[in-house]
Amino acid sequence: MNHISFAALADKAAELNQTGGKWHFHMIGPACIFSRRKNEYEIIIEIESTGKEFACRFSEKPISETRQMAELCYGPGFLNDEENSDDTITADQKADQNEAFGKIMDRARACCAAGTAWHNHHLFPECIFNPQRGKHSIVFEDETSGEALYAYYEHDPVKDLAELEALFFAK
Repeated sequence: MNHISFAALADKAAELNQTGGKWHFHMIGPACIFSRRKNEYEIIIEIESTGKEFACRFSEKPISETRQMAELCYGPGFLNDEENSDDTITADQKADQNEAFGKIMDRARACCAAGTAWHNHHLFPECIFNPQRGKHSIVFEDETSGEALYAYYEHDPVKDLAELEALFFAK
């Protein structure tokens, strides 16, 4: 894994967007089940075509940087409630809605109400962390109990992810 500055990481993501490169990112904290560093936060991008990884480390939770990466990965309207309303869900996305994601949302809302720390991940089909290769996964982690909940999808679950991310960034 190559360790670079956040500016270089964001530039790499923008460059991949311009060239059509497939990539995704993770923000991983000390309490995360995927953490390789138990005392720091990292934002990692994976380049899907090459398997290369680039990371930037942080001593504090990088909320604004994570938001910036989400907008680079999913588009500038990703966290906009209107652009991700139920009115814009396609038939394929409706078919993807599943019971496991409903449980994730219930748990996320309960954690928000209780003030319990939590975070989530979108694992792409070829992601190094994905236990169900070939499927998209949304992972919810309760940072207090360490419990993880998974929802698996045949299609990109961008609407479900946007709903969960909006709750995450609102807390």
